Amino acid sequence: MGYRLRDPRTIADDRRRLVREQYQRAGIALGERKVHRARTSCKRARAAILLIGPRGSDPALDELLDRTQSLASAVGRRRDAQVLIRTIERLAMRQRDCDAAAVIARLGLSLWPPGEVDWECLIDEAGRLAEMAGRLDPGNSSVWEQAGRGYARARRRAPASLNAPPEDFHRWRTACKTHWYQVRIIRPLAPALIGPRSRELRTLTEWQGKHHDLAMLLDRLEEHRGDVDIDRMVAAASHRQHRLARKALGLGGRLFSEKRSAFVAALEELGKGRRRSR
Repeated sequence: MGYRLRDPRTIADDRRRLVREQYQRAGIALGERKVHRARTSCKRARAAILLIGPRGSDPALDELLDRTQSLASAVGRRRDAQVLIRTIERLAMRQRDCDAAAVIARLGLSLWPPGEVDWECLIDEAGRLAEMAGRLDPGNSSVWEQAGRGYARARRRAPASLNAPPEDFHRWRTACKTHWYQVRIIRPLAPALIGPRSRELRTLTEWQGKHHDLAMLLDRLEEHRGDVDIDRMVAAASHRQHRLARKALGLGGRLFSEKRSAFVAALEELGKGRRRSR
């Protein structure tokens, strides 16, 4: 049925379905050793959970959020190594005097780093989370209010400047990613407003993701400064990261310019109009 709400009259069932389906997808991805896909499904499940209620509103939601984070983190090391290698190779293509192979070797990176992952245990956990999601009770919580919470969180976490620490950009990225996933979920209920916003949020989160990848790489490179190839890579990564930060802050400033109350009011009005048209 897709990662979206179908009908204003079935919002409660739809939110429960969305969470359950993402855990099922995570289990399939883990069975196929597709780490990125599994982690994406966990992030989508988290966004759908937060459309039911915020952290602290229900112990069942809190447990799902915590266990979802643990599930995603269990394969994070493999994902990070793959991202670092891909980031180095892309930078080397832009900066021709950088030797990607030399940098990868110097950092000791491997597409499949050592360390056992109990795949069957993780697959079983995804199944247990899917069962828990099927028992969730969304109640009468307003999907518009919960989407507004996600919007406000992303707006509030925007870094103060280009020179803000990487941790600030990462926190902002996490909030924007959740907001984007929630926007995708509610898009059918307010397509006139949400369609264009979803496309711009995708661009924003892609820039933020690349900025974060570069931050991880720079952190690893710092340990090996003094090597010619490493220093060249640091210069290329820093330059690229600064450009991405400037672009992200510019687009983010426009996407989150209005207050939460205005954003929620616009969603509610469009949602009412869609219900009247049925």
